Amino acid sequence: MNAVFVALRELPWAPRENLMPVCFDAATVLDMRALKTRMAVFAGWLERQSGPRVAICLDDPFDFACALFAVLACGKEPVIPSVSTPAYLAMLGDCYDVLLTAAQLPELERWAPAALRMHAIDAAAPLTLYTSGSSGTPKAVRKTLAQFDAEVRTPRELLERRLPVHVRHYAFPYGDANDAVLEALARQQYQLGVTVNPGGNAFYAQPLMLHRTMIFGDVSLDPIEEIADAMAL
Repeated sequence: MNAVFVALRELPWAPRENLMPVCFDAATVLDMRALKTRMAVFAGWLERQSGPRVAICLDDPFDFACALFAVLACGKEPVIPSVSTPAYLAMLGDCYDVLLTAAQLPELERWAPAALRMHAIDAAAPLTLYTSGSSGTPKAVRKTLAQFDAEVRTPRELLERRLPVHVRHYAFPYGDANDAVLEALARQQYQLGVTVNPGGNAFYAQPLMLHRTMIFGDVSLDPIEEIADAMAL
């Protein structure tokens, strides 16, 4: 059975049980109710910030997801830097109006949570991601939520239409990903994602950011076949 597609803009209001787990933090289970509550807290803070572009620099994946949805629900534009170091953010210059980092989190509790309207996120809402700037200057990649959904959904739909398989694995074309991409993959129920980064994977590795080893013409496949045979036993 194919996975049910839920558009990014609809996810916070999709018909789900409030106790449905969405994130595990050590021994703590964070559910849909916690996600909606945290979204409202972020939105209450965002409504008091001037400027439409919000740079989200949060390492915690749950807070990142809640902040992303809150920014969109408030009608603002998420700006997602590749990293959050002061030097990198300085390179972005005036590319954002509001900066949201871990340093701002204590401020959230000063404001009353906002009342979020259901289905208030537009499919054409813009989202801007910035490259790392390794080539000199960070480059902006602008997308809409509809484009973001299509990039994750369309390849799987085409493969499943032509082949008798259920696609649950994803290969990053250039090895680049961030929390927004991982959130989209998890939402589409992908189980594994592979980067272009070489090396092995520890048992605690993020399943959507696995390393892989490139196979060249002068490399024997025998060791890989032995590993595959052992795993099949």
